Amino acid sequence: MFFTDDDIRRIKDASTGHLLNVVQDFQNLRKSGTSYVCDCPHCKASKKFSVNPAKDIYNCFSCHQIAGVGALDYLMRVEGKQFPEALEYLAGKFSVLLDAVPEQKKKPVKMKQGSKKAKGNDVNSFCAKMLAESGLTFEDVTANVYKTGKNESIFKLRTFRPGTLAENGTIDPRGDDVIIEYYDLEGMPVTYARKDHRKKETGERKEYYRIRWQFPDAHLDKDGKPFKYKSPIGSGTPIYIPERMRRLYKEKQQFDRLYIQEGEKKAEKACKHGIPSIAVSGIQNLGLNGALPEDIVRIITTCGVKEVAFIFDSDWDDISTNIRLNDRVEKRPSCFFFAARNFKEYMRTLKNRSLKVVKPETAMNKEAGVRVLALNSEFYAEKISDTFEESIDVCMEALSKQLLKAKEKLQGK
Repeated sequence: MFFTDDDIRRIKDASTGHLLNVVQDFQNLRKSGTSYVCDCPHCKASKKFSVNPAKDIYNCFSCHQIAGVGALDYLMRVEGKQFPEALEYLAGKFSVLLDAVPEQKKKPVKMKQGSKKAKGNDVNSFCAKMLAESGLTFEDVTANVYKTGKNESIFKLRTFRPGTLAENGTIDPRGDDVIIEYYDLEGMPVTYARKDHRKKETGERKEYYRIRWQFPDAHLDKDGKPFKYKSPIGSGTPIYIPERMRRLYKEKQQFDRLYIQEGEKKAEKACKHGIPSIAVSGIQNLGLNGALPEDIVRIITTCGVKEVAFIFDSDWDDISTNIRLNDRVEKRPSCFFFAARNFKEYMRTLKNRSLKVVKPETAMNKEAGVRVLALNSEFYAEKISDTFEESIDVCMEALSKQLLKAKEKLQGK
């Protein structure tokens, strides 16, 4: 069944605050204080499933596996209905008038089955359609993956591919959402340290990915808002590097300006047209702990970049987006302002600084050198540690001591 954006808005408005009415269609609820309870539909625990009509939320206090906000979320999460099916149920229950189905729809952009652009993939998948609408093909988002320290490609892999997230947290290639995979400048998978339920590192490293949901309204956050993307919990926010950028870096090609885009598709599209670009997952996700990611610094230093441009979306000043009752009216523009200010501070750390990073064959032997121009003098430190980050940190400590001694010497004159 087809639903327009206005249909979805009216259905959500009509069902807001009526979670209890919907749950009663499926469960035998009993009043308990200000809430209503019944046996949990998931774990069957007696009287542990609770619905709070005032807050429009539900939760199982035994298994904690089902919890959410609103009637739409309940139908999908607990009753297992698909997004269109849940919308149809609510529209019928609350007698929502729907817009007439448009007679003619614009023919979607599509790759041809069996073409070089499709590279043997299903052109009817959401992934293929999403890429085609952005003027991209599977060929455009194919990465050459290398062994550490080797020059020969061991295989080619698409960074965008069909799939979804299974209930056990693993990637299911049979799904029709989009899996976006990340690779570093060397063509190796970007990884993160997996953490347990206590947020402690387990010692296991997992490959990073992002999922682009086909139906964002079917995936709600803790506040009941839909979200388009999801990445593993505690995995951080690495940068996305298109294959064309990786090639420029490996060949040490020089260019004056590097663009930082908000979104992987935009970076791929820009690179396709000869505009050197990398991507961040959000405007606040450029740096980590007050510093730029190592790969950005390596691109800038290796390719002789003189300017870095941070490109915001055109709706940066749209104050109506995601604004809630009692929110500050300047909330969204303010968010972009702080992102721009942080970007400026990150770039300032590169000014008057020369950074050398050496990646040796051995895994635990990273060399880094940092040169700083200050107090009309040049200061340099070079250290070797287990990781690049540690080497740079030790260099900065050594430089701090050098600067302190130089300052004391000047004051003593």
